[in-house]
Amino acid sequence: MKSKGCQYSYGIIPIQRWKTEILSFDPYIALFYDFVTEKESNLIIGKASLKLEKALTGPDPRDFVLNTEQRLSKASWFEDASPSVFRRISHRIEQVTGLKAGYRAERSFGEAYQVVNYGIGGFYTPHYDFFKIDKAFKTAGNYLQDSGDRAATFMVYLGNVTSGGATVFPRLGIGTPPIKNAALFWNNFAPENGLRDERTLHGGCPVISGHKWVTNKWIHEISTAMIRSCRKESSVKENAS
Repeated sequence: MKSKGCQYSYGIIPIQRWKTEILSFDPYIALFYDFVTEKESNLIIGKASLKLEKALTGPDPRDFVLNTEQRLSKASWFEDASPSVFRRISHRIEQVTGLKAGYRAERSFGEAYQVVNYGIGGFYTPHYDFFKIDKAFKTAGNYLQDSGDRAATFMVYLGNVTSGGATVFPRLGIGTPPIKNAALFWNNFAPENGLRDERTLHGGCPVISGHKWVTNKWIHEISTAMIRSCRKESSVKENAS
Protein backbone atom coordinates (compact mmCIF):
# COMPACT_ATOMS: atom_id res chain seq x y z
CA MET A 1 0.00 0.00 0.00
CA LYS A 2 1.56 3.27 -1.13
CA SER A 3 0.94 6.16 1.22
CA LYS A 4 1.30 9.89 0.67
CA GLY A 5 1.23 10.50 4.41
CA CYS A 6 -0.96 10.35 7.50
CA GLN A 7 -2.76 13.24 9.12
CA TYR A 8 -5.74 14.30 11.15
CA SER A 9 -8.53 15.55 8.90
CA TYR A 10 -11.18 17.95 10.07
CA GLY A 11 -14.77 17.63 8.94
CA ILE A 12 -17.57 20.17 8.86
CA ILE A 13 -17.51 20.31 12.67
CA PRO A 14 -14.03 21.64 13.53
CA ILE A 15 -13.66 19.78 16.82
CA GLN A 16 -14.00 16.42 15.08
CA ARG A 17 -10.79 14.84 13.85
CA TRP A 18 -10.41 11.80 11.59
CA LYS A 19 -7.28 9.66 11.43
CA THR A 20 -6.59 9.82 7.70
CA GLU A 21 -4.08 8.13 5.41
CA ILE A 22 -3.82 9.71 1.97
CA LEU A 23 -3.18 7.06 -0.69
CA SER A 24 -3.44 9.42 -3.68
CA PHE A 25 -3.91 13.15 -4.15
CA ASP A 26 -4.87 12.90 -7.82
CA PRO A 27 -7.30 11.25 -7.95
CA TYR A 28 -8.08 11.74 -4.28
CA ILE A 29 -8.16 8.44 -2.39
CA ALA A 30 -8.12 8.39 1.42
CA LEU A 31 -8.42 5.81 4.18
CA PHE A 32 -10.18 6.90 7.38
CA TYR A 33 -9.31 4.77 10.40
CA ASP A 34 -11.87 3.93 13.12
CA PHE A 35 -14.67 5.42 11.05
CA VAL A 36 -17.25 3.08 12.59
CA THR A 37 -17.29 1.36 15.95
CA GLU A 38 -16.95 -2.34 16.65
CA LYS A 39 -20.59 -2.40 17.75
CA GLU A 40 -21.74 -0.75 14.52
CA SER A 41 -19.78 -3.18 12.34
CA ASN A 42 -21.14 -6.21 14.17
CA LEU A 43 -24.69 -4.86 14.01
CA ILE A 44 -24.51 -4.35 10.24
CA ILE A 45 -23.04 -7.80 9.64
CA GLY A 46 -25.74 -9.36 11.80
CA LYS A 47 -28.55 -7.60 9.92
CA ALA A 48 -27.07 -8.28 6.49
CA SER A 49 -26.47 -11.98 7.19
CA LEU A 50 -30.25 -12.51 7.29
CA LYS A 51 -30.89 -11.29 3.73
CA LEU A 52 -27.83 -12.01 1.58
CA GLU A 53 -28.33 -12.82 -2.10
CA LYS A 54 -25.87 -13.36 -4.94
CA ALA A 55 -24.46 -10.00 -5.99
CA LEU A 56 -25.29 -8.65 -9.44
CA THR A 57 -23.33 -6.40 -11.75
CA GLY A 58 -23.73 -4.47 -14.99
CA PRO A 59 -22.99 -1.22 -16.87
CA ASP A 60 -26.62 -0.07 -16.81
CA PRO A 61 -28.58 0.60 -13.56
CA ARG A 62 -31.72 -0.74 -15.25
CA ASP A 63 -30.25 -4.10 -16.14
CA PHE A 64 -28.06 -5.75 -13.51
CA VAL A 65 -27.19 -9.42 -14.10
CA LEU A 66 -25.43 -12.26 -12.33
CA ASN A 67 -21.87 -12.62 -13.65
CA THR A 68 -19.74 -14.92 -11.51
CA GLU A 69 -16.77 -14.46 -13.87
CA GLN A 70 -16.62 -10.80 -12.91
CA ARG A 71 -17.85 -10.91 -9.33
CA LEU A 72 -18.25 -13.64 -6.71
CA SER A 73 -19.95 -12.36 -3.58
CA LYS A 74 -23.28 -11.98 -1.80
CA ALA A 75 -25.00 -8.70 -1.02
CA SER A 76 -27.96 -7.09 0.71
CA TRP A 77 -29.36 -3.55 0.60
CA PHE A 78 -30.47 -1.13 3.31
CA GLU A 79 -31.95 2.33 3.17
CA ASP A 80 -30.48 4.93 5.51
CA ALA A 81 -33.13 4.53 8.19
CA SER A 82 -33.26 0.72 8.30
CA PRO A 83 -31.61 0.06 10.70
CA SER A 84 -30.84 3.53 12.10
CA VAL A 85 -27.09 2.82 12.23
CA PHE A 86 -26.98 3.65 8.53
CA ARG A 87 -28.44 7.10 9.14
CA ARG A 88 -25.64 7.79 11.61
CA ILE A 89 -23.02 6.61 9.13
CA SER A 90 -24.48 8.79 6.36
CA HIS A 91 -24.28 11.79 8.69
CA ARG A 92 -20.66 10.90 9.42
CA ILE A 93 -19.86 10.60 5.71
CA GLU A 94 -21.29 14.06 5.14
CA GLN A 95 -19.16 15.47 7.95
CA VAL A 96 -15.89 14.02 6.67
CA THR A 97 -16.41 14.55 2.91
CA GLY A 98 -18.60 17.65 2.79
CA LEU A 99 -20.92 15.79 0.39
CA LYS A 100 -24.59 15.05 0.89
CA ALA A 101 -24.96 11.28 1.18
CA GLY A 102 -28.52 10.61 2.33
CA TYR A 103 -30.87 8.31 0.45
CA ARG A 104 -34.26 9.66 -0.56
CA ALA A 105 -37.08 8.37 -2.75
CA GLU A 106 -36.48 10.87 -5.57
CA ARG A 107 -33.32 12.55 -6.88
CA SER A 108 -31.28 10.92 -4.17
CA PHE A 109 -27.91 12.27 -3.05
CA GLY A 110 -26.65 8.74 -2.45
CA GLU A 111 -27.77 5.20 -3.08
CA ALA A 112 -28.96 2.78 -0.44
CA TYR A 113 -26.22 0.93 1.42
CA GLN A 114 -24.95 -2.23 -0.21
CA VAL A 115 -23.51 -4.69 2.33
CA VAL A 116 -21.29 -7.28 0.67
CA ASN A 117 -19.82 -10.55 1.88
CA TYR A 118 -16.88 -12.17 0.09
CA GLY A 119 -16.24 -15.71 1.31
CA ILE A 120 -13.14 -17.76 0.54
CA GLY A 121 -12.35 -17.22 -3.14
CA GLY A 122 -14.67 -14.19 -3.33
CA PHE A 123 -13.47 -11.44 -5.65
CA TYR A 124 -14.45 -8.54 -7.89
CA THR A 125 -12.50 -8.01 -11.11
CA PRO A 126 -11.31 -4.45 -11.90
CA HIS A 127 -14.26 -2.21 -12.75
CA TYR A 128 -15.57 1.33 -12.51
CA ASP A 129 -18.23 2.46 -10.08
CA PHE A 130 -19.62 5.02 -12.53
CA PHE A 131 -22.03 3.76 -15.20
CA LYS A 132 -21.11 5.87 -18.27
CA ILE A 133 -24.72 5.72 -19.49
CA ASP A 134 -26.35 9.07 -18.72
CA LYS A 135 -29.66 8.33 -20.46
CA ALA A 136 -30.20 5.19 -18.38
CA PHE A 137 -30.80 7.25 -15.26
CA LYS A 138 -33.84 8.90 -16.84
CA THR A 139 -35.71 5.60 -16.93
CA ALA A 140 -34.25 3.95 -13.82
CA GLY A 141 -35.84 4.12 -10.37
CA ASN A 142 -37.09 7.48 -9.11
CA TYR A 143 -34.22 7.75 -6.64
CA LEU A 144 -31.76 7.68 -9.57
CA GLN A 145 -33.60 9.99 -11.95
CA ASP A 146 -31.98 13.40 -12.33
CA SER A 147 -29.38 12.46 -9.71
CA GLY A 148 -26.42 11.96 -12.04
CA ASP A 149 -23.81 9.24 -12.03
CA ARG A 150 -21.78 7.89 -9.09
CA ALA A 151 -19.45 10.81 -8.44
CA ALA A 152 -17.76 9.32 -5.36
CA THR A 153 -17.50 6.04 -3.45
CA PHE A 154 -17.36 5.52 0.29
CA MET A 155 -16.59 1.94 1.37
CA VAL A 156 -16.44 0.80 4.99
CA TYR A 157 -14.55 -2.35 5.99
CA LEU A 158 -16.63 -4.21 8.56
CA GLY A 159 -14.20 -7.03 9.36
CA ASN A 160 -10.59 -8.13 9.12
CA VAL A 161 -9.55 -10.73 6.54
CA THR A 162 -6.92 -13.29 7.46
CA SER A 163 -5.41 -13.31 3.97
CA GLY A 164 -6.27 -11.67 0.65
CA GLY A 165 -9.19 -9.39 -0.12
CA ALA A 166 -7.25 -6.18 -0.80
CA THR A 167 -8.84 -3.31 -2.71
CA VAL A 168 -6.52 -2.35 -5.55
CA PHE A 169 -6.33 0.44 -8.15
CA PRO A 170 -4.18 -1.17 -10.87
CA ARG A 171 -3.75 1.97 -12.99
CA LEU A 172 -2.46 3.86 -9.98
CA GLY A 173 -0.38 1.06 -8.51
CA ILE A 174 -1.93 1.39 -5.06
CA GLY A 175 -4.20 -0.63 -2.82
CA THR A 176 -5.14 -1.39 0.75
CA PRO A 177 -5.95 -4.54 2.72
CA PRO A 178 -9.28 -4.71 4.57
CA ILE A 179 -8.86 -2.92 7.90
CA LYS A 180 -11.80 -3.42 10.22
CA ASN A 181 -13.80 -0.27 11.00
CA ALA A 182 -11.79 1.81 8.52
CA ALA A 183 -13.34 3.45 5.44
CA LEU A 184 -11.94 4.02 1.96
CA PHE A 185 -13.11 7.07 0.01
CA TRP A 186 -12.38 8.17 -3.54
CA ASN A 187 -13.68 10.50 -6.24
CA ASN A 188 -14.83 8.84 -9.46
CA PHE A 189 -14.82 12.16 -11.33
CA ALA A 190 -11.91 14.51 -11.91
CA PRO A 191 -12.56 17.74 -9.93
CA GLU A 192 -10.84 19.99 -12.47
CA ASN A 193 -13.25 19.17 -15.31
CA GLY A 194 -16.04 17.01 -13.89
CA LEU A 195 -15.29 14.11 -16.26
CA ARG A 196 -15.32 10.44 -15.34
CA ASP A 197 -11.83 9.47 -14.18
CA GLU A 198 -10.80 6.14 -15.68
CA ARG A 199 -7.80 5.99 -13.35
CA THR A 200 -10.28 4.93 -10.65
CA LEU A 201 -10.49 1.44 -12.13
CA HIS A 202 -10.44 -0.80 -9.05
CA GLY A 203 -11.07 -4.36 -7.94
CA GLY A 204 -11.29 -6.68 -4.97
CA CYS A 205 -8.57 -9.34 -4.78
CA PRO A 206 -9.65 -12.91 -3.98
CA VAL A 207 -10.14 -13.77 -0.32
CA ILE A 208 -7.68 -16.51 0.55
CA SER A 209 -8.67 -17.08 4.17
CA GLY A 210 -11.53 -15.67 6.21
CA HIS A 211 -14.52 -13.51 5.23
CA LYS A 212 -14.51 -9.99 3.81
CA TRP A 213 -17.40 -7.73 4.80
CA VAL A 214 -17.85 -4.22 3.40
CA THR A 215 -20.64 -1.69 3.02
CA ASN A 216 -20.74 0.83 0.17
CA LYS A 217 -22.36 4.23 -0.16
CA TRP A 218 -22.31 5.64 -3.69
CA ILE A 219 -22.68 9.41 -3.81
CA HIS A 220 -24.26 10.94 -6.91
CA GLU A 221 -23.46 14.03 -8.95
CA ILE A 222 -26.43 15.92 -7.54
CA SER A 223 -24.58 15.92 -4.21
CA THR A 224 -21.57 17.69 -5.72
CA ALA A 225 -23.54 20.28 -7.69
CA MET A 226 -23.02 23.00 -5.06
CA ILE A 227 -19.28 22.51 -4.68
CA ARG A 228 -18.03 22.18 -8.25
CA SER A 229 -18.83 23.53 -11.69
CA CYS A 230 -20.81 21.70 -14.34
CA ARG A 231 -19.12 19.19 -16.62
CA LYS A 232 -16.99 20.80 -19.28
CA GLU A 233 -18.71 19.01 -22.16
CA SER A 234 -22.12 20.06 -20.84
CA SER A 235 -21.05 23.71 -20.78
CA VAL A 236 -19.82 23.47 -24.37
CA LYS A 237 -23.13 22.06 -25.55
CA GLU A 238 -25.05 24.78 -23.74
CA ASN A 239 -22.91 27.53 -25.24
CA ALA A 240 -23.27 25.99 -28.70
CA SER A 241 -27.04 26.07 -28.47
